[in-house]
Amino acid sequence: FALAENYPGGVLGFVSAMNKKVLELNLRNTHFDNPAGFDSPNHFSSAADLAKITEEALKNSQLARIFATKETSIVSLDKKYSHQLFNLNKLLTQINGVLGVKTGTTDQAKENLVTLIERNGHRVLVVVLGSNDRFGETTKLIDWTYTNVTWPETETPR
Repeated sequence: FALAENYPGGVLGFVSAMNKKVLELNLRNTHFDNPAGFDSPNHFSSAADLAKITEEALKNSQLARIFATKETSIVSLDKKYSHQLFNLNKLLTQINGVLGVKTGTTDQAKENLVTLIERNGHRVLVVVLGSNDRFGETTKLIDWTYTNVTWPETETPR
């Protein structure tokens, strides 16, 4: 909301820009009603669309670095106040190769988690929606993927 309130046109302008980006990315199952993902009948997305949004966001190296940050400290400009911030994505510290991306929980949407993981140069994006155990379910999907998927030998790892 802090970003949205300071965007040209305020919150409404920000949400309008979000929905314009939805059209640009050709997302068919996404509409934004607020800038923070709060429950609303007019605020929704699908796992496939969230994966596309994440791929777009990851093109920005600064965002990718922020998504992967486990913890950081911030200090007020006058140096009087400091705060330690911790990423809510506990998989960042529990699973080798996890690079973020986004946690979310609301009463209606339940637990949600978009996770990027990279092992041996192979990146996988996992989107879990409507969960009662987003970290456990994502862990199972990661384990299954890296146990059962065979990448072609000719593919050049990232």
